[in-house]
Amino acid sequence: MNLLPKHERYLDAFQTFLFLKPEHLRQLFGRLNERTLRWDLMKLMNAGYLSRTRNNKDEEYTYYPPHIREKSPLTLQHTNEITWAQVLFHTGAGQRGFPVLACERRPSRIEFAASVRNDEGALKPRQCVPDFFSGIKHVGRPEGRDEGYFFWEITISKPGQHWKKENDIIQKCEMYNAYFESGDFADRLQKELRLEVGNFRVVITFPTELRARNFVALFRKKGVAYPGRFWVTWQDAYRADMYGPIFLSPKDDVLHSFNHTV
Repeated sequence: MNLLPKHERYLDAFQTFLFLKPEHLRQLFGRLNERTLRWDLMKLMNAGYLSRTRNNKDEEYTYYPPHIREKSPLTLQHTNEITWAQVLFHTGAGQRGFPVLACERRPSRIEFAASVRNDEGALKPRQCVPDFFSGIKHVGRPEGRDEGYFFWEITISKPGQHWKKENDIIQKCEMYNAYFESGDFADRLQKELRLEVGNFRVVITFPTELRARNFVALFRKKGVAYPGRFWVTWQDAYRADMYGPIFLSPKDDVLHSFNHTV
């Protein structure tokens, strides 16, 4: 297959986002003819550059590089929502003139281990695989205050399914706190992504505003440390305006945004 510049742009996008549907590509590249885009993706698949999967015959295919293991129907919805958050973070930064420093979702680059207390109070090592890691730079701000880095946890399931209960997400927050306190994140991200990261936040998304607000209340009730590290939002909010004031924090009652806080 003779790769055209547009094909190379699509393949470059798959290196960053891994799993993409045609609607994701249209968000990334602007107006694309729907029929032509599907034809281009089919040609790339037939040439061995891509594979594809879907849950049922009524939905669009999700395309991905062939070296990646195919997602099961149970996880494909979650996979596609991670892509939406990634894509909207990336395109929103470009629209506002913020250089993107990172938009990494390969587990081997961002996973980590941390020790947290279990229900019996004993310290136990746990492995954490964030959904992705991102970073932006605010041009014109003083050095040292111009970069923001974020680990992302995308939650789409109902309580009692993917997460056994909301308390499991609380424990994951404690893992991020333990990771920060260990200082291991700085060496890890420098080694894997060539970034000098001195601090980070964690963005947790929920399917609905109600669940997001209930989680913030639970976080406060549990008294988890460093509440300002965690931002909480919901799907309709970030789908509408990723860079708007859409992030709740257990620390205060202010709505935060990427535009004003790093």
